[in-house]
Amino acid sequence: MPIRPENHAPGDYLAEPLDAFLGADELAALELVRAKLGVDATRTYQFWESSVARLLDGRLTSHKCPWDVELPYGTHRIRVEVKYAQESWCRFRAGERAVFKFAAPKGAQPSEKPAEVIVLMGIDANANAHAWAVPSHVIRRCPSITLTSPRFRTGTSRSRGVDLYRCPPTQLLPEVLRAYRERLTPHHAETRARTRRAAAEAAGQLTLEQRPMSRFEYRDASGDKLVALPAKDGILIEAECAPFIPLDRIEEVIAGLRDMARQAGGQPAARCENANCAGSCPGCYVEPARTARRRLNELEHDRAWHAIEGLDWETADPDTVLNAVLRALRIDPPVVAAVEGAGA
Repeated sequence: MPIRPENHAPGDYLAEPLDAFLGADELAALELVRAKLGVDATRTYQFWESSVARLLDGRLTSHKCPWDVELPYGTHRIRVEVKYAQESWCRFRAGERAVFKFAAPKGAQPSEKPAEVIVLMGIDANANAHAWAVPSHVIRRCPSITLTSPRFRTGTSRSRGVDLYRCPPTQLLPEVLRAYRERLTPHHAETRARTRRAAAEAAGQLTLEQRPMSRFEYRDASGDKLVALPAKDGILIEAECAPFIPLDRIEEVIAGLRDMARQAGGQPAARCENANCAGSCPGCYVEPARTARRRLNELEHDRAWHAIEGLDWETADPDTVLNAVLRALRIDPPVVAAVEGAGA
């Protein structure tokens, strides 16, 4: 993950000194070890794994466990991976800058670590601790994450990926719980998509045939998936979490959607004469014939109107917004609603 010259949240106001979560006797013991043995325990990953386990009131796992801390949460066990880095100076094109560099946040093995929350702990030259509690799905698989030390931040970054989850170390427990709940969002979205698809099938909105209907799937580098299926008069899209589509794969996604549109229009799946083609290509697409416009019934129109009303529009009334959306989707309102309006 590349470093940005611009940085967000200037200052180190979320950093805390060690005495915020260590007792006087513990600080004295650290100083004694430093003076007698020349070892700074606060610059070791074992110290921060144990400190995070205590801050979370969790359990430190064994050395062979693929995650570092387990936190009881109802009937679940939240798996937490702890990554530590100390402030160091690195040279970039724009000059030298103090950074925290966290190595292999999702593990260096072929398979990713199964942790649900990743806690990043950094200590700067002033012995102040910095913390981030990040849902695991936010961080992509990468060799390292480099963050500019908050002590030297001066502006606002273009990327808000990781630093949105920065917090004081003593507030790690509520932030880890929040990150865990946020991680469940893609799972809940997939469940809703499956439920919606089942309801569409039950309502006859999907084109069901004797043979299984083909489907198009796209998955980005972080595992986020987009699925397209042919439906009656359109395409049904299922997405767990907004996937990233690089420029060199846009044509692939477009070709897949076009193939689903072919099948939605009753045509066979696209086939390419090129033996080296890995799948559908845009040249195989034939636009299906337009079908009759769909008309909402009164119950559907009323539900849509109240859903828009609940969004608290400031510049337009619900009738105007709903009619514009229906026109864009080529859907007609019911005859009564078209005359009287749902808000009457």
